[in-house]
Amino acid sequence: MLHEKNFESAIHLYGELLKHGFLPMNNKWVQPYKEEEEVRIALKRLARLWRTTIIDTSDHIHLVAEPEGCIFATSLSEMKNSRRYAKSFDDRIDFYIICTIINTLFSEIESSYNGKLSVETEGIGYYQLESMVTEILNDWKQIDDGTKEEFSKEFGIAVKKMHAKWNNMQYFRPNKKITANQRTRLGYVQSAMSLLESEGLIYISKTHKTSYIVFPKPQLYERMEKILPELERYQVIQVLIREAKAKTIEDEKNDEETA
Repeated sequence: MLHEKNFESAIHLYGELLKHGFLPMNNKWVQPYKEEEEVRIALKRLARLWRTTIIDTSDHIHLVAEPEGCIFATSLSEMKNSRRYAKSFDDRIDFYIICTIINTLFSEIESSYNGKLSVETEGIGYYQLESMVTEILNDWKQIDDGTKEEFSKEFGIAVKKMHAKWNNMQYFRPNKKITANQRTRLGYVQSAMSLLESEGLIYISKTHKTSYIVFPKPQLYERMEKILPELERYQVIQVLIREAKAKTIEDEKNDEETA
């Protein structure tokens, strides 16, 4: 039977994790978790009860929502229906596009160790993300057309609708500050990055109103390393993204050779 003091410590810690998503291991609320086995047991029971998961690393303890081990403190399905995130999702195609943008960012982070160093020191610009998403959707649309939409069916991706919506919108609004919206491509990128920023997983440098740069925080790396390798759906999408990026590089190389 758990002692009342340890159970109360677990409740307080769970409440703080609900508010913040993660806490440093030297936080005062985390100390009982580190020191008492009963607190660790109670916290993990609370997490299971509320369909969440506790992940601890050397530097932080995280609260992550289920199902499917979402990297957010709130699951993407809950985000879609939440007032807090309602402005990010007009319909399910918006939701799919935003998820594709986030997955494209993760692909860049995961691409290689040297790539990771580059991301940490130089960041990833919104224009770079927009360009990559455009190339990925164009590649998927080409494959889908060539397979008479069997590609969409096999991988469960709404390629035709995503591609049409993305290609039929403005790139950005000239001389306007980038804001989260579904009227421009950079507005979509901002919507996607705002979700990560609100969870404390990235820093967005806004030194210029029309050119933002994303820098991953250590907490994002921790969640990616602990959660994403176990997600089958995520791994499938990442393979498709990598293949699309590789094709773009090959096409550019061939164009240079024939120029």
